[in-house]
Amino acid sequence: MTTTPLNRTLRIPSRFSCAALVAFAVMLLSFAQLHGQSFKALSIPRGSPTSNAPASLPKTVAEMDSAIAGIETRLTDVRAKVSATNTDKTTAARDVAARPEELAERQQLLHQWVSALDRQARNLRNYKEIHRLNEQRVAEQDAWRGFAQPPTVALAERLADMVSAQRLELRNAEMMLPIYEGDISRNAARLIESQKQLRLAEDQAADARVRDSRNQQPLQLAQLRTQANEASVEAAELGRLVTSQQLEGKRRYVEFLERKLSSARAQARITRADLDGVLAQINERRAALQKELDGAVAADQGLQASHALAVGRVPAVPNGNPAEPQLVAEIEAARFETSTLKVESLRSFLQLTDYARTIWQDRVWAAEPRSLRQLRDKEQHHQQRLERLREWKGLMEQSLSAMGDQILRQTVRSEDARLPIAEREAAKQVRTSLQERALIELRTVGALAFTQDLAARLHTDISAQVAQISMWAKMASFFEGADAFLHRIWNTELYIAEDSVIAGGQKVSVPRIITVGKVAIALSIFGFGLLLARWANRLAGLASSRWLSKKNAAGVPTKAFAAVVVLISLLVAMASVRIPWTVFAFMGGALAIGVGFGAQTLINNFISGIILLCERSIRVGDLVEVDNQRGKIMRVGFRNSLIARSDGSEVLVPNSQFLEKKVVNWTLSNDKVRYQVAVGVAYDAPRSKAAELIAQAAAEHAQVSKEPAPEVLLDNFGDHALLFTLEIWIRLSPDVNGGKVRSELRHRIMELFDEAKISMPFPHRDIHLNTNSPLEIKVVDPRVTNSG
Repeated sequence: MTTTPLNRTLRIPSRFSCAALVAFAVMLLSFAQLHGQSFKALSIPRGSPTSNAPASLPKTVAEMDSAIAGIETRLTDVRAKVSATNTDKTTAARDVAARPEELAERQQLLHQWVSALDRQARNLRNYKEIHRLNEQRVAEQDAWRGFAQPPTVALAERLADMVSAQRLELRNAEMMLPIYEGDISRNAARLIESQKQLRLAEDQAADARVRDSRNQQPLQLAQLRTQANEASVEAAELGRLVTSQQLEGKRRYVEFLERKLSSARAQARITRADLDGVLAQINERRAALQKELDGAVAADQGLQASHALAVGRVPAVPNGNPAEPQLVAEIEAARFETSTLKVESLRSFLQLTDYARTIWQDRVWAAEPRSLRQLRDKEQHHQQRLERLREWKGLMEQSLSAMGDQILRQTVRSEDARLPIAEREAAKQVRTSLQERALIELRTVGALAFTQDLAARLHTDISAQVAQISMWAKMASFFEGADAFLHRIWNTELYIAEDSVIAGGQKVSVPRIITVGKVAIALSIFGFGLLLARWANRLAGLASSRWLSKKNAAGVPTKAFAAVVVLISLLVAMASVRIPWTVFAFMGGALAIGVGFGAQTLINNFISGIILLCERSIRVGDLVEVDNQRGKIMRVGFRNSLIARSDGSEVLVPNSQFLEKKVVNWTLSNDKVRYQVAVGVAYDAPRSKAAELIAQAAAEHAQVSKEPAPEVLLDNFGDHALLFTLEIWIRLSPDVNGGKVRSELRHRIMELFDEAKISMPFPHRDIHLNTNSPLEIKVVDPRVTNSG
C-alpha cells in the first residue's frame, strides 16, 4: 500500500533531514546575530591575490575526482602537522623559542586549516552527487512526453509530495546561500589582514639582525594564519558555488514537477475508493498518535509525581558534587515545559489528523457536481482554517528560532571552563530538554506545512470545479445566495423571551426566540387586522345608522366593534408566531418612560375620547363652541374630534379640551335654537298692523318652528323708530342654517311692509339755531377764498 502524505509528514521520516537542515540554518543565523556578525558580502573580485578560491567548479567527473584527491593529499599533510605538534619531543624542542600563547594559536590555526580542507572535500563530494543528480533529472525531463496511462489520484498525490519536498529543499538551499556569502566576507577580511601581517613578518625576518629561531615564530604563525584563512575562503566559495548549482538544478526540476502535477490533476479524479483507502490510513495513524499521546500523558504525570517526591532533596550531578537549588529548579522547569509541550503537540497532531480527514472527504465532495454557492462556502470555510494554520505555523517558526538561540546559549554555557562543574552539567541537561523541545516543534511545523499543502490541493480542486460552472448556474447561485442572505436576516434573533410552563408540578422556563421573521409575520397579521377593523367600522356604522333611530347613537357600537377586531387581530398575531406576552416585560421600562413623558398627551386624548363616546356629551352633528371654535361635530375619534365651521374650514380639536374647557353644546338635549330678529317701525305707522305683518312673515316660513310659536315684542322706543323684536325657534339639522332663515324673514317682512305702506324710518337729526340775536350774513367771493 502506498504511504500517504499525512502518514509520512506527521511521522517526519523522509523529510526530517530537509527540515533539520532548515533548523540548522536558522540556528546558524541566530548564532551570527548573537555575536553581532554581518552577512553583507565584501566586494572581492574572483581570482584576486587575496583569495585562492576557485573561479569555477570542475566540469567532468574525472576533474572532480582529481580535485578531491588533491584536497585529500593536502588534508593528510596538514593532519600530519597537527600530529607532530602534539608529540612531546617536538613540543619540548619548541618550548625554548615559542611562547605558550603562540603554541596555542598554532594549534588552533592547524585545526582551522584541517576543518577548511575537510569542508572543501565534502563540498566537492556533494557537488559530484549534485552533478550526477542534475544530469539524471535533465535526462528525465527530456524523455518525458506525457503520461503513458491516465494518471491516478495516488500518482497526483505523490507528485504533489515531491513538489512539496523539493520546494522545502529549495528553500533550505536559498537559506544556506547567504550563510556561505557571509562566511566568504568574514574569511576574506581575515585573509586580507593576515596577508598584511605576513608581509610585515617577512620584512622583519629579512633583517639580518633578527635571524634567530625566536624571531622566526611570528613569520611561521603569519604564514600558517594566511594558509588557514585561504583554505577557509576556498571552502566557503566552494560551498557557495555548489549551492548555486544545486539551486539552479532544483529550480528546473521543481518547474518540471509542477508541469507534471498540473497535467496529472487535470486528468485524475478522486473516487470513493481512493477516499476509503486514505481514510483507513488516517485512522491507523490516528490510533498510533492516540497511543503515543497516552504514553506522553502518563510520562508527564509520572514526572510530576517524581517531582513531588523529590521536593526537599538536593540531587547530585554525575561527578558527585551536589547541585545548587536554583540549578535543580532550572532543570526541572525545562523538563516540565518539554513534557507539557509534547502532550500539547500530540493533541495538536490529533486535531490536524481530523482536519486532514475532513479535507479528504471534502475533496471527494468537490469532485462531484456542486452549485457555485456550495463551492464558495466550502472554500471560505477552509480559507479561514488555513489562515489560522498559517498563524499557528508562524508562531511555531518564531518559537523554533528562539529555541535555537536558547540551545546555543546553553551549549556555550556547558563548554565554559570558567563555570563550576554542577552548572555546566545542569546546562547540558537543559540543552538536552531544549533539543527535544526543538524536535517537537520542528515536527509540528512539518505537520502544519503538510496540512497547508493538503488544504491548497483542496482549493485547487474547488477552483477547477468553479471554472466548469456555466453562466446560468452562476446566475442561479447568485439568486440562491441572495435568498440565503434574506433567510439569515429573516432568522436574525432580536430578543429571547422567557416563557414558563408547568411540568411535573414544577415551573419550567422555556426560552422563546423573537426573530425578524416572527415580528414581520405578527405585524402583517396585525396590519391586516387594522384594515379589517376599518372595514368593519364602516360596515357597523352603516348597519347602526340603519337600525337605530338616531344616527348619532351609531358611534359607540361601531367604535367598540372596531376595538374588538383590533384586539382579536393582536391576539391572533401573537399566537400565530408563538410570541409570549412576557416579551412586553422587556418593553415595560421603555413603555413606562414613553407613557410618562412622550405619550402622556396621547393617552390623555385617548382616554378623553373614550369618555366622550361613553358619556355622549358630544355627539356627531351637535353644534358646539369650544376654545373660540364654533361649528358642527363631524366625527368623534379616540384621539381628536372634527368640527366643521360655518366658513367651510374643518378644525381638529383634541378630545381633552372638551373635558378641560367650557364647551357650549347648542344641541345637547334639544335641537331647537331660539333666534331674534330686530325690526324698526315709524312712529306714525299702525303698531298693531306692523306686529301682525311681522308675525305673518314668521308663520309663513317653513323652517320656523310652530311650537313654541313665534312671538313679536315691542322691545323699545328708539330715537327715530319703534323697535320690535321677533323671537323664533328653529330646529337645527345639517340642512338648516340659522343665518339664512333670519335673512329670509327680513326680506319677507320688508315685502309685507311695502304692501301695507308701512315705512321703516332711517336715522335723522334736527338742527336748532339760536335766534336771540341777529344772524350775521356775509357774501364771500369763492375766488378770493381759494386764492387766500
